[in-house]
Amino acid sequence: MIKAAKQVLARLGDKFVDFLPFLAVIFWVAYALEPAPLWYPNEPFPISEEALVAGDEFTFEIQRCAARSTNYTWTQEFLNTDTDERMAVPGSLATAPKGCSTIKSVIKTIPEQLPAGNYRLIFKITAEGILKDHHFVVRTAGFKVINK
Repeated sequence: MIKAAKQVLARLGDKFVDFLPFLAVIFWVAYALEPAPLWYPNEPFPISEEALVAGDEFTFEIQRCAARSTNYTWTQEFLNTDTDERMAVPGSLATAPKGCSTIKSVIKTIPEQLPAGNYRLIFKITAEGILKDHHFVVRTAGFKVINK
């Protein structure tokens, strides 16, 4: 009886080893083709004002869609579109519920030390997928920062 069990296990082991390349291809295709769990239909996000003074607050509207409830993090920076200089500001961690929603962003403040110029607020997002993390960049519409 033990000899028969060993033979059955040996045969299963050989078939499993033969099946491994097929499983690897299936996993690779699923990994490569996994759709992003978040997307933003109205990017670049419209903002409340086209001209702002350092220290001003402004809002922008985000339309966010999630294929399923998804955790994500983001970093953000002001990009001077005239000089390509960037100023990082704190990001955060959030959860997007399944479905689409329109969000008025938390009020953002233009940093006092931001020089006058043309800007966009850039978000670098990392969203948790099923098989991998997805990294992408979204932005606001352009706006002008003017001196007081």
